[in-house]
Parts: sequence; C-alpha cells; structure tokens
Amino acid sequence: MLNFKALNDPSFGKRPAKRILIVFLLCFLFGLIIFDRVGWASVSQWREDQATNLWLGYTRNPLDLPVGLISSYDIPNPNGLLLLAIVLSRLPGLLFISAFLGTVQAALIVWIVWLVFGVTRPALIILGPLLSSVFLRAISVEFWGQWLMVSVDLLFFGLALSYLRRPSVKFLPLMLLVVLLPPSLYLAGIVNALVFALLFLLLILYKPPESSTTRWILNAATSLAVLVAFLALTWLPYLRAVEWGQIGAIFTGKLPWTQKLFTSALAILRFPRWSVLQWSRGTLEPIHQSSPNILPPSSDFLLTSLGVFHWVQVILALVSLALFFFSLRRPSSAAASRSQSSLPVNAWIIALAFSLLSCALSPLLGGPDWTRFERPDQSIQILPFLIFLWFSTPFIFDRTSKPFLNRATAALSALYISANLILGYQVITSHLNFRGDYLSNADVPLVQKTRVVDFIAQDWLQASGSQTIPVYYDLEGRWPWINDMGRSMNQWYPAPMTIGRSFDYEFLRNYGLTNSQEGVQIRRQNEDRYIVTYAFEYHSVDPASCQHAIGRLLVLKDCPPP
Repeated sequence: MLNFKALNDPSFGKRPAKRILIVFLLCFLFGLIIFDRVGWASVSQWREDQATNLWLGYTRNPLDLPVGLISSYDIPNPNGLLLLAIVLSRLPGLLFISAFLGTVQAALIVWIVWLVFGVTRPALIILGPLLSSVFLRAISVEFWGQWLMVSVDLLFFGLALSYLRRPSVKFLPLMLLVVLLPPSLYLAGIVNALVFALLFLLLILYKPPESSTTRWILNAATSLAVLVAFLALTWLPYLRAVEWGQIGAIFTGKLPWTQKLFTSALAILRFPRWSVLQWSRGTLEPIHQSSPNILPPSSDFLLTSLGVFHWVQVILALVSLALFFFSLRRPSSAAASRSQSSLPVNAWIIALAFSLLSCALSPLLGGPDWTRFERPDQSIQILPFLIFLWFSTPFIFDRTSKPFLNRATAALSALYISANLILGYQVITSHLNFRGDYLSNADVPLVQKTRVVDFIAQDWLQASGSQTIPVYYDLEGRWPWINDMGRSMNQWYPAPMTIGRSFDYEFLRNYGLTNSQEGVQIRRQNEDRYIVTYAFEYHSVDPASCQHAIGRLLVLKDCPPP
C-alpha cells in the first residue's frame, strides 16, 4: 500500500547516495525520452500548415503578425502559434523543433507524476503508460494547435498541483498565463481556457493563498502585465483583423441554447463509455505518422491488445473504487476518509473534473461533441488524464489491504508499455523503410525532406554564389487545398502557404537560400534547375544521371525539358 506520509518526510531524497541515484535515474530516463522523441521527429509530417506557422514566425516581425492560419471555422486562428514559432525557429531545424516539442510533453508528464507520487514504485507504474503511449508520442512531435493542447493541459495540471502543495499568491500570474494561452494558440482552445479558469478559481476558494500585502500587489501587477502582453500581441491585432460577427457565429451556431444544453448533458452521460471506447477501437486514427497500408500485419494485434488493456485497467480501477466506498461503511471509515484528503486524491479529482468539463463544454460552445467520436484530433488531449485516472486509482484508493489490485495494475502497466513500445518501433521503422506507391496522410518522413534540402543546397552552393535558388515542388499529393488556403490568407500575408513550404524554411533557416518563386502563390514549373517530386509518381524517360532518389522523394537536376 502506498505510504503518502513517506512522500512528505523531510529526509526523503536528501541522503547523498539516494540523491545521486535519483539524479542518475532521471538523467537516464530523459536520455531515453530524447532518443525516443528524435525517432518520432524523424517521421513527423511537416506539411504546409505546420511549416507556414513556422515560416511566418521566422520571417516576420512579431508586431506584424495579426492572425494565424485559417481554422476549420473558416476564420483565422489567433497568432499564438506564430509567436511561439518565433521562439522555436531559434532551434537549428525542423527535426530539432519536433524533438523539442516531444521532449517538453514528456517532461511535463514526469513533473506531474513526481508532484503527485514522488519517487516511488507506484510513480513508475503510472509514469510508464503515460510516457509510452503511442498515441501521445505520435502527436507530441507535430506543430499543430490542437495537439499542442496536450502540453498546455499538462502545464495546467502541473500548475494546479503545485498550487495545492504550497498555496501562494505567486501562482496567480502563472494561472492567468495558462488561462490565456490555449485560445491564443488555437481558437477552439476557448474550451480549455474556460475549464482552466473555473478549476483554478475552485482551487483558490478551496485553499486561499496566504501572502503579505506587498506580494499581493507585486503579483497583481505581474498579472496585469501578462494580460496587457496578451492583449497587445495577440487579441487587439486579431480583433482588428477579424469581424466580431465571425467569432460570435462560432459559439452561437445554428442550434438553440436549450438544445446545446441538452447535448452537453448527454455528453456527460456518454463520457464513461466514450472514455474507454475512443482509445480501445484498434484504430490508427490518432497515429498520424502511419497507415494500415504501411504497417506490418502484427500492428493490428498490438492495437487490439492496447484496447483490451484499456478495458482491463478500467475494470481494475472500478473494482478499486467499489472496494474503497464499501470500506467506508466500516467503523474505520472516518479515519479512511480523512486519509484521502491528500494531494493524490485532489489530483485524481482534478483530472476527472477537467475531462468531464471539457467534454461537456465543447458542444455547449458550438464545438464538436467528442463523446460522439467527433474530432479525435481534438479529444486526444483528454487521453493523458484518462491514463492517469485508470492507472492511479488502485493506488490512490487503496484502503482495502488488497494487494492483488496493485500487483495486477503493475503487471498490466508492464504489458501496456511493452505493446506501446513495440508498436511505436513499428510505426517509425515501417515509415522510414516504406518504398511503395501509397501516400498516406503522413506524407514522407521528415528526414527524407531534410536530406533533399541538404543535397540541393550543397550542390547549388558549389555551383553558384547566388542566394536565390530555383526549386519547384511537385508535391501536391493528398493536399490539393493548399493553394486555395494560401490565397485566403493573402489579405494578411503575401503567398504564405505554398506547396513545399517546409523545404523553403529549411533552405532559408539553414543555408540562407530563398526560393526563386518566393512571393508567388501558384508556382509554375519553369526552367528550374531542381524539381522535387515523389519517386513513386514520377514515370519518365529522363536520363538516370539527372535523377537523384532520396527515400520516397526524387530530385530532378538539370533534366531536359519535356
């Protein structure tokens, strides 16, 4: 049984030998995490929507970024992703950016589990499924607003737990920052912001911060500065660029509020069933970097196994809860109840409250109803909270002296980790090694794109001193809407989203080279020295000497005109 008092022991972790061991294990853990995230980064997509955010953040002044890309509601997102791109563009290239984003998500998970459980055996049992989840690892390396919400949600969770550990007024500016961040990155993040604000308010009422008047004034001034910064950099430019009616139409929609309230109530009722079925259906949908046409047949078995493990762990969690509430009827129930007023229980309640409120609020504000399996790319942000709930419940509510539940959870955690690691390895290696003619939503691996950039740039710099490079990208593939989307943004930025934008970014960022057709939305194949196309789509009698295959991409250099 987990001894929470041991976590509060002042001598815990202060003995030199134990402290050295803990530091060594943490360094080893983060070494493994970085190695894993670099692997996922190598197969990240980096098509035009991600690359355009980065391109604009890298090439434009922060005060000249009024809006982000067009959202699914046909109006621009705020500019939060572009401002974040200014920071991320300081990293050497796309591979580093993806690996960094993935490592940040993992670090937040480690932080949260440490806050709740410290360095204990249950912490490892709970940490493993969170870090190994193939769904979370797959999305962690992509620069998309809806998937960055996972890290933002984890930041909220960690901040809430830190406040409960030591309530202080110094957390108020950070709370305000976390509340303002989601809608600035992604318009649908208004749901996250409202849930964050409500739960932070309840935490402050539950444990009011104690501080001097001077600290209250200082942190109030800091909070005001945070608010002013968001208004000046994001919301005032955004509201000048977008009409109020467009924004209001998103949240009012065509349904009356009474029907929205009814839908929201149904979402709460459907939540228990959805929370398991969404991630237990054996689908590759959340894994953006692959497809059944690419993965080996054994991946189906692994996906099915993960679904079974989800169900079994949910059953173990429910049995643990049932035994706990049954034990409250015993004479010792008062003592047991008092023992539950601890940080792990509060963390469990926050995770459940966030998940329920988010699922209820999304349809209420005119967004998708996640519990009807709509927009899994958005609802995946609930997954880390669900994994935390499933695997932590037998330890948090272990007041029945039933070691079987804890041992079963530990065994299941090991199986869950193993299945996720094997499936993740298959996703990465199959995508890197695939040479067929099928093009999935994953496009081609990022490492093949960066190798194309390196090959062309080095060849060009050897032959020419010009900083303008003639490259054409015949890479429309499954994304014929790219130029239409780019045209819709011309009123704010000249030709921002063009086919091959990730290549253009790498050329400019790493070699200082600018595409000769920069500023042109519909690019034409003129007399460009280099043409980049898909190797499996190119069928020509051009001499082999002008063709250079790099993975599933093909560089045509100085090929004769057709």
